[in-house]
Amino acid sequence: MKETGYLPLVTDFAKTLPFYVATIGTSTEKTIWRPKGIGDHQLLFTVEGSGDGIVEGKECMFKKGDIFYLPPNHPHDYSPALPAWKTAWMTFSGTAVKDVVPNKGGVYRGGEKMKEWFDALCVLPKNETWQEISSVLLYRFLLRLRVSSFSEGGTSVNEAAKKLSGAVAFMEENSSRPLTLGEIAKAALVSEGQLCRLFRLAYSMRPMEFLHMLRIRRAKQMLSEKRHVPVGTVGKLSGFDSPAYFGYLFRKHEGMTPGEYRRLY
Repeated sequence: MKETGYLPLVTDFAKTLPFYVATIGTSTEKTIWRPKGIGDHQLLFTVEGSGDGIVEGKECMFKKGDIFYLPPNHPHDYSPALPAWKTAWMTFSGTAVKDVVPNKGGVYRGGEKMKEWFDALCVLPKNETWQEISSVLLYRFLLRLRVSSFSEGGTSVNEAAKKLSGAVAFMEENSSRPLTLGEIAKAALVSEGQLCRLFRLAYSMRPMEFLHMLRIRRAKQMLSEKRHVPVGTVGKLSGFDSPAYFGYLFRKHEGMTPGEYRRLY
């Protein structure tokens, strides 16, 4: 693997972007000890060989295809094992990065496609278009990692959503009637505790919050398509027993009352 490295000029404009690349390249790793970490987010992808180190106070092995993520200013040390440890690496930051990366450092599996996504960034022309195009590609890159590789308890976002497919279908079909957490968990073939964990991972919300969104979506459709149906009846047909609670949740989600929404659409 040919070693490469690029240090783009990180201007004040770049630092205002949601995502920007600070450094990017490939190398044969050596022993690294950074007691105070570095100021940017960091990703290392093992292309060949293996390495070992300490992450979050735990000893870890970095094997081919593994993704090693570190937040800013995070103490870490790592070193190559035999054979030589070859990586593709990137440091990055931005105003929106924290919304798509894990809360803590760790080693994540399933990064086999990362090299392909990484190469798309590496081959970009190093000219005046770099900041704009690399920002877009970095966002796509991190989003793909978030849904396919970054995981909680060994489960990725995509895996969690797949496990919830039966529950989501059940909720969509029955959103107009009262539903219990137990019924939804049964549809997903998991416990209520597992159901809540999977919803948090896949959708960043609780099951009942997801159900409220389904009901609000149903209400919005009825408000615009069935204009003769009174607002209170729309709420009831959408699954809300209380007109006041329907109005409260609708305003919370849409920033306006059901009546105001109907007048707009």
